[in-house]
Amino acid sequence: MSRHLCKRIALIALAFIPLLAQAQQSGKTVFAAHIEKNAIVAEGLSRNQEVLLFGVSVETLRYEVKATRTWNRVAADDDGDGKVSFDFEKPVSRRSLWAAVDLRHGDYVVLSGDGYDVPVANLPATALRRGAKNDELTSLALLGATANVVVVRPGAGAWLMDVEQNGRNDEERTSAAVMHADLANLAPLSGRAAAPKALVPGDVLLVLNPLTIELSATRIER
Repeated sequence: MSRHLCKRIALIALAFIPLLAQAQQSGKTVFAAHIEKNAIVAEGLSRNQEVLLFGVSVETLRYEVKATRTWNRVAADDDGDGKVSFDFEKPVSRRSLWAAVDLRHGDYVVLSGDGYDVPVANLPATALRRGAKNDELTSLALLGATANVVVVRPGAGAWLMDVEQNGRNDEERTSAAVMHADLANLAPLSGRAAAPKALVPGDVLLVLNPLTIELSATRIER
């Protein structure tokens, strides 16, 4: 596989400062996101522009882990004020990791709870597997015991797939260390287009490991 096939984006680690991250820009749109006490806010939108919030949070009670929860929520700027607010019933967990994605252009922001040192994760080129037809990128080879995968095709839609080692959506089940996920198993999150059977340039690929609290964000390039 060509080393120029994809651009691997490292996570942005934010700690002990007010959270405000600028997006990886695909054009002139200024897309940004930040964490408030009880909300995550995306800005720089136009009317009806949709945003996906994807991530994981670890809730604690008296210094003990209470629950680990994954999130995928889509909201639109219905009132034309240039922003979308994802509101929570209680303060955003300090031990949390998020990706906010502009579904129109594919710009995205990765950000973390205040004070949480984000583990840096890059998706290796070897994780993208080619199919037999026209050498297309049709599946993923992922390390770990579980993963939540999101594919965003700007202007078309967003799709989700949960993968478990030797279980759900692990197609080959031949390795104790690697999960083989077929993109054909993606389920819709937003948009009316059919789920992509192969990745194409411009697609955004997000891979979340909720157990290790790691997230990789990759925009597929030529």
